[in-house]
Amino acid sequence: MNQASIETFARGYVTGFFDVVSAMLAQPAANMVSTVKPSGAAEVTGYLAKYNALMRAQIESGGAVALLMSGADANRIVAGALGEAEVSDVSIAGRDPAALREVFEPCLGGGTSFFKEKYGKVLALKGTEALACGPDIAAGLHQYLGAGSSAAEFSFSLGEGHDAAGVLLFSDVLSDVVPQQAPAQGGSSVAGAMSQDEVNAMLSGLGPNADSESYSAPVAGAAHRDVPLADPRNLDMVLDIRLTATARLGRVEMQISDILTLGPGSIIEVGHLVDEPVELLVNDKLIARGDVVVVDEKFGLRITEIISPRERIESLR
Repeated sequence: MNQASIETFARGYVTGFFDVVSAMLAQPAANMVSTVKPSGAAEVTGYLAKYNALMRAQIESGGAVALLMSGADANRIVAGALGEAEVSDVSIAGRDPAALREVFEPCLGGGTSFFKEKYGKVLALKGTEALACGPDIAAGLHQYLGAGSSAAEFSFSLGEGHDAAGVLLFSDVLSDVVPQQAPAQGGSSVAGAMSQDEVNAMLSGLGPNADSESYSAPVAGAAHRDVPLADPRNLDMVLDIRLTATARLGRVEMQISDILTLGPGSIIEVGHLVDEPVELLVNDKLIARGDVVVVDEKFGLRITEIISPRERIESLR
């Protein structure tokens, strides 16, 4: 396997995973990959002695991914995503398996979505799960990844003063989604020289409430990741990109025969009550609700509610 492609896959997957975490928590989850190296049974055992929360999934076309972090950090993500009070538990053993999957399945999918946006490569997940773990499952996890796997150690931040770490384990065969001629992720290109794919990949790193002041600095002590997608230095490149905002009054399903009978004076009930808020969508993704107002003889929308991180993730499915 090409080592450059393996490293590019690792950095891209970690980026995509934490893009979704950022959206769930409505705050940036800065992340950096420090090392990428081959992973054997001994390495897997060592990682499982250090981290006790496992998120993993198989890829339908072959291979698998497994991401490890501490149970305390996993609990912090789950609590933020579901709008729950934070718990001090250092294990996710007591968590509802359905809730764990609800939170981490989109995160694992965010990792594979990075490559669909960047290179047009689809990696479909199957058998996703999140569970408490320990060294006793090392042999099974090594077999799960198959012959030829790598480990990418990374650092991440879940808010000011909360720096953490984890490791991504993945089958080397997955690096085939990275074109051989593709340069390493990042670079020193400026906005005028960026391709549309690079712009799309950069946009995928921006959370719903992102602005130039909300992104934290790289995690202290972590090795530099080539031009992080959520780095403040990159925001100026995308701030003038136009997105479509739509106010949705309601919607209704109609049969074709009914549509053909429509004419001037026809009335369509859209199922929206008079006192219900209107939905605001950006690029067809629900982000807020509000009331209709009139401004200078034109309709406007006064925002009354920004939807919760959990609802934002639901809208991305």
